[in-house]
Amino acid sequence: MGGRPRRGKKRRERRPERAPLDWRKEIIWLLLAGLFFLSLFVLVLWIENQQLKSQLRLLRSRKATELSSRGAAPQKRASGSKKKKTGKPNLKAQISAKVSSRPYLAIVLDDWGYSDRNIHYLKEIGIPLDIAILPGHRFSRQVAQVCRLYHKEVMLHLPMEPMKLSRSHWEPRTVTVEMSEEEIRGILDWALAEVPYAKGVNNHMGSRATADRRVMRIVLRELKRRGLFFLDSYSSPKSVVTEVAKEVGLPCVKRDVFIDNDLNPEYIKGQIRLGMKIARRKGYAVLIGHDRTSTLDTLLIMEPELLENVKVVFVSTLLRHRYGDRAGLSKTGTGRQAP
Repeated sequence: MGGRPRRGKKRRERRPERAPLDWRKEIIWLLLAGLFFLSLFVLVLWIENQQLKSQLRLLRSRKATELSSRGAAPQKRASGSKKKKTGKPNLKAQISAKVSSRPYLAIVLDDWGYSDRNIHYLKEIGIPLDIAILPGHRFSRQVAQVCRLYHKEVMLHLPMEPMKLSRSHWEPRTVTVEMSEEEIRGILDWALAEVPYAKGVNNHMGSRATADRRVMRIVLRELKRRGLFFLDSYSSPKSVVTEVAKEVGLPCVKRDVFIDNDLNPEYIKGQIRLGMKIARRKGYAVLIGHDRTSTLDTLLIMEPELLENVKVVFVSTLLRHRYGDRAGLSKTGTGRQAP
């Protein structure tokens, strides 16, 4: 039969059927997501709580430092006044007794004046520090001004002749053993004018000069006239500073530990803890570090530990504690000659 060919019907493409939703899995995922965000929220709250606690501890430690640095004894009640019988222990008296029983620790930081990059630490570190400033450098006076602003004690870091180091490494005006008495006094006059507010002096280098009786007798007599103390950095075991200071009648103390001969923070921490151990053994200790970022960072971190274990004081406070009225130190720290 010759008819028209039939058109084939187009086969419809069947779409894949959707798998039925498993509501149990959806609910489990939602619960897991909820638990995750809840735990994250709790973690954030815990971190904020820890930060608040650490800030409170820091504030309390700084308040304790301010009280200890003032050294003010609590006022006694008049004999006629009646004490309140509360039956509770006197907490203030207990805290005061605990603070007074702690050993003294003085921390000195040498070599300031070359740069101003670490000046901000003088504001951030709350414990008493002695800042030993080299004279005649670009930032010497500025560092002294900042110390006065943030209640740090200024010391003159007096350049003195070393035993072996070549002259190329010396400071421009260094006290040497060949100098006359007039020359040594002239350097002292100039150096103290360059570092205002200095309450004391310690030696920069000086292993040869501090072993020379004549030189040290001139230096220490001049400091006594000005009401200033001397800290022997003890750069040589041959130092005669302590002996000559006794002859002259000048308040003097010797360094116990260098804390940053190695710049590793763990080493610095170990040296500071060694200083605290020495202080507990003999009642006081003097540590010397330098104007270095690693040293200052470590001190900032260890501030609470220091305040808990020792009484951190200025060198002048330590000397007044040791010598009493015999210290004869200037309260102004101007370095002017006493009449």
